[in-house]
Amino acid sequence: MALPQPIITHQMVLAELIKAGINRDIADDLAYRYYKNELTNKDLELIKMELKSDIIAIKNELDKKIDNKFNELDNKIDNVRNELKSDIKDLDKKIDINTMELKSILRLHNWMFGTVITISLGILLTIIFK
Repeated sequence: MALPQPIITHQMVLAELIKAGINRDIADDLAYRYYKNELTNKDLELIKMELKSDIIAIKNELDKKIDNKFNELDNKIDNVRNELKSDIKDLDKKIDINTMELKSILRLHNWMFGTVITISLGILLTIIFK
């Protein structure tokens, strides 16, 4: 038992040709001729060449868009990298400032502890040797 063949209508062929990017008037003529089995090899070659040129044009357009996006991404990456470098430099400056403040505070505390220890030792020696 043979499988039933799908019925292809003129409208189905027309819709597919238009979807492929062929001009509506040309697509209508080709769909009619296909439906009536009047398409020739020359017609098919013309369709093939037209579709090939459309595909090449779309490919070139997509290549340009992709290249533009890559360039934009490279620029954005460079901007972020530069911002990070400047942020790191700012943080290094802040760390250096805090380190210097800490060192000065430690020197002050060392001086104060030294003075307190010296006075305490003096008082202790005075009490012991009195």
